[in-house]
Amino acid sequence: MILYPFRKVPAIVLISMAYGYFALIFALGNRYQINPDGVAYLRLAKYLSEGHYLYSISNYWSPLIIWCFAPFLFLGVDGLITARVVIAVWGLLFLWGTWLLSNRFDLSYPFKSLAGLIAALTIAKWTSAIITPDILIAACLAFYFYLVTDADLVKGKQKAFLCGMAAGAAYLAKAYALPFFLIHFPVTIFIRRLTSGRNSRFPLGKMVKTLCFGMMGFSLLAAPWIGVMSVKYSTLTISAAGHKPEPYAIHSWEAPSDLAYKHWSPFQSFENFKHQFKVCLKNAAAIALYFGILGGPVLVLLPFLVLTGASFIVCRGSDERLSPLREMYTKVYTLGII
Repeated sequence: MILYPFRKVPAIVLISMAYGYFALIFALGNRYQINPDGVAYLRLAKYLSEGHYLYSISNYWSPLIIWCFAPFLFLGVDGLITARVVIAVWGLLFLWGTWLLSNRFDLSYPFKSLAGLIAALTIAKWTSAIITPDILIAACLAFYFYLVTDADLVKGKQKAFLCGMAAGAAYLAKAYALPFFLIHFPVTIFIRRLTSGRNSRFPLGKMVKTLCFGMMGFSLLAAPWIGVMSVKYSTLTISAAGHKPEPYAIHSWEAPSDLAYKHWSPFQSFENFKHQFKVCLKNAAAIALYFGILGGPVLVLLPFLVLTGASFIVCRGSDERLSPLREMYTKVYTLGII
């Protein structure tokens, strides 16, 4: 009876309201948190809010979160409050992106709603952890994955173009998205063509056209920023390159790429390789234990989820011979959420 007034309200609305409540609680509990990266982002945003546009350009720090901070700082809002509000808003976008992406899985509406509620709690906690653009790139990539897994991706230029724009926004959030998109998008289109079946296989020309429109959408957002950085540093610049902090910088972390780091490679020696391998295993275990209450079993299933997840996504709705694989992955995915 208590839930009766909400029976006709869409689940995503209720989940968004729950997210807002969770995000507020976590933000209040962690409102004084500050980290070195956060100081750098807020400092560069302050430059922008004061009209020092050239000062705000950095080839080390990606610009999207800086651009989002700047209007609040211009209005005199406290930096820490600004960070919490901006990241929380992007967390909501991330939640909506994951909700859309969940449509690609054969989940019943109750299970989908439960997954959305769990995502709301997890994302809300994430938004208050540290000041970072991780939430921003996650939101952009959630929408990218939703678009790139559309069954009609290669049937029209609009969806491929939107795919590219989502990836371009992700690049502005973090430079990692550029090599990721340049590899993932063509490979996804190629695999989709291979698995579409002989009778329904689209021609090579259509695949090339889809790739071109995707790259155009990406370039629309990424190219101007690359151009601005290249002009400032007098060389083609995509991401961090060694340079000393500018004279106007108040601390070296505004341009940390030229600090005296000790460079090493896991291939320099067997000990280095063994250390890097242990780090990878530790990170994999941390991811598995964080996202699942099953502990050890989740760690065992992690390689299976990674390997079959891509196949499930790109092959959805194409080759019927893969339907058992899709069904098995859906069950494991649902089990992991619960």
